[in-house]
Amino acid sequence: MTEPAQANPSALAANVFIEAAKQHLKEGRAKEAVALLQPAVSVWPANGRLQHQLGMAMLGLGDGAGIKHLAEAVKLEPTNVDRLADLAEAMEALGDRQAADLWFRRTLARAPTREDLIVRFATSHGRSQRYAEAERWMMRALALRLRYGHGHTVLGVTQQRSGDLAKAVGTLYRAVQNDPEYTEGYVALAAALQAGGLPLQHVMVPAKIAADRNPAEPGFVIPYVQYL
Repeated sequence: MTEPAQANPSALAANVFIEAAKQHLKEGRAKEAVALLQPAVSVWPANGRLQHQLGMAMLGLGDGAGIKHLAEAVKLEPTNVDRLADLAEAMEALGDRQAADLWFRRTLARAPTREDLIVRFATSHGRSQRYAEAERWMMRALALRLRYGHGHTVLGVTQQRSGDLAKAVGTLYRAVQNDPEYTEGYVALAAALQAGGLPLQHVMVPAKIAADRNPAEPGFVIPYVQYL
């Protein structure tokens, strides 16, 4: 009988390095994370989590060689769709749009009903200014999960960037109506209303909600205090 991974001493030891590296990355010490993970990978090269974490840390430092570790992680864990999506986004960041699309499609072939992965693919299209494709994929995600504040917000921001501000405002209103707990929707709505030149009292309604919910978060507070 195969021993459970959580009881495997090697897996447990590798997890110690992974968690320590995550803490380094969280605190902005990517170099320390890479320095910690590289020897760990040499000891446990067949650990997909280690390979993935090292790849992400290296890419965070601008080292394109990290893509090899992400690819190795996918090779080791071919059914892990989150790894596939990370590889797709890394390919995009390195300027290989064709490879990014290929890996995203492989991701969604394995997880066609994961709306969060569909949104990541849609967002990738948006970053490449392929707004029609981005909107088409976003609509697919929203068909799977109607009350999806993040999805509506991404769609609204995409529509705003494509130049359709009126449609964007409508979508962002739906974002906060369908998922009133999703605070980022209020931030995006306030920004869209401001961009549309609406009166201050209209802009302030969603902005104040966001600021009240997250007083310590500048990204939420700034849309509110700039009008004081």
